[in-house]
Amino acid sequence: NATSLDRDAHAITTIGIDGVVVSPTGDSVSKLPENATRLVAAAHARGLTAELLVSNSDTGTNAFSPKIAAALLGNPEHRNAVIAELVAQVAAAGFDGVQIGLESLSLNDCAGLVAFTTQLHESLGAPKSVSMAVTAESSPVRYLGAGYDFARLTPLLSRVVLMAYDQHGPTWSKPGPVGGLPWATTALTALIAAGVPSARIDLGVAGYGYSWPGNGSDGKQLSVEDSRTLAGDLARWNPTAAEWTATL
Repeated sequence: NATSLDRDAHAITTIGIDGVVVSPTGDSVSKLPENATRLVAAAHARGLTAELLVSNSDTGTNAFSPKIAAALLGNPEHRNAVIAELVAQVAAAGFDGVQIGLESLSLNDCAGLVAFTTQLHESLGAPKSVSMAVTAESSPVRYLGAGYDFARLTPLLSRVVLMAYDQHGPTWSKPGPVGGLPWATTALTALIAAGVPSARIDLGVAGYGYSWPGNGSDGKQLSVEDSRTLAGDLARWNPTAAEWTATL
């Protein structure tokens, strides 16, 4: 909202508006959030740029869907339809570009992701930009296996956002760093080795914590403030992970 923009405008250049999701059939996207146009205007009024985020999140399970991604990327007609809708949404709200946030991809999605990114880049046209959020991997080969062919993607992208977070989480792992420094460093080094110049990489870090309850129930995401309140004097700094932790 505008209050958040006023608070943070001195420290940021771009806001990402989250966003729209690809339909289960892979041939359309959801409607823009109601406040999207106002947020774009508010960003521009403060000298910031605004990107529209598009993802393959399944609204039913609230998880990223490989099937939705495959339905989009593997079908030229679906790619055409989704890109046409994205271009129209960018124009209608005045966005400065699109950030592609397709996750849970595989090697089989590489060609389709390159085709989709190429066509979106060409359809938006300058000065609109295309950026991409990518999952953290440990080697160039693993980035390729995760669907990212950076030899062909990099020339099309203004920025690559490395999602160096969710190394551990309460619904998929035992307790551990949310984005430990050695793990993040490995992912960043591998991304550069895969062909993405460091000047075009945004390092995404977690502005939150997780809880792992001892009673076996699902944990939850915690704000920094809530994490500090719960941890109190029990907080301990882990110099290897470069994160705080507490056993309550």
